[in-house]
Amino acid sequence: MSITKRAIAVVTGTAAVAIMTTAGPAAAATATTMSTHRGTSGCFSWSCADGNVTTAVYSHNTCSSAHKIHISWSVAADYEQCVAGGAHFNSRAVGGPTAIKDYGRC
Repeated sequence: MSITKRAIAVVTGTAAVAIMTTAGPAAAATATTMSTHRGTSGCFSWSCADGNVTTAVYSHNTCSSAHKIHISWSVAADYEQCVAGGAHFNSRAVGGPTAIKDYGRC
């Protein structure tokens, strides 16, 4: 390889390393971690993670009898569902939950 070709290869390789080095931290700086929320209300233990547009609430009825879960959403209409004892349930809606409550036996 001639001196000119060798110099171009070194300059090109150095520029590629510089671009990769600066692109990595910038991409990592824009990433955000999702915040997970957990709680209990009566017979229900629940969890959810912040979403970009929608949020899913995952719950488990820890009682042996059926109970009604009530979820109030920040954007969507409130939602109620009768969940059998020991069953798992999830609900997804626009926005985030503002309240999750056990409304008692069904």
